[in-house]
Amino acid sequence: MNKKAIVLASMLVLVIHASAAQNASAQRCESFAQIFADVWKKWGETIIKVGCVAKAAATTSAAAPVTGGTSLAATVTLSATCIKNATKYKEAAEAMVKLFNALADNGQATLGPRRIEFGNPQNGTLIGPSNRTFVSVYPMDKNSITFKVKKIEGDGKVEAVICRIDADNNITNLAVFNFTGDEKDGTEIVRTVTGVENQLVQIRLNGQSAVKKFKYQFIATK
Repeated sequence: MNKKAIVLASMLVLVIHASAAQNASAQRCESFAQIFADVWKKWGETIIKVGCVAKAAATTSAAAPVTGGTSLAATVTLSATCIKNATKYKEAAEAMVKLFNALADNGQATLGPRRIEFGNPQNGTLIGPSNRTFVSVYPMDKNSITFKVKKIEGDGKVEAVICRIDADNNITNLAVFNFTGDEKDGTEIVRTVTGVENQLVQIRLNGQSAVKKFKYQFIATK
């Protein structure tokens, strides 16, 4: 085999590999198992600290407490109680935001997932087959969430996947939609998902073009 044929064969292998990797990650959310586990652990500690649930409720829970906080099963049960206390839930959620912000500034340059800032527009740009994930840093107190993704400019293809994550890191797809790259600037796609109460939520934007750009604005509301 001559040198030109070898180069072409190598390029073909790379293209096939890239395509397979992209298809493998399509139509699913991304698992940040350690981050999700830390969120649930901190949430269990926080709802007790702010008084959203009583410490006694944790120590007498059917799920045995563990050192440093409640067990995971107990946290889920106590969280279901906390989300019914609107004032204390809000206080606990704000505390979780401060904890997350202490680790990352939540800007466009943030490595890993960005925090969902409910009610506030969040901007970013995907170039080529890159992706961006937004996650909630506390369980939802509502059973439905509305996600809006607006194309600001660019002609890149993008797939958006919305999921929920329970305390055992089980990820469930709730909605999938696509930008084909042909839409006019300003095109907005809206999806409302249900069944998210006492769960974390995530939206992942997957770039599906080789080099094209997709500048977007995203907002989630409860």
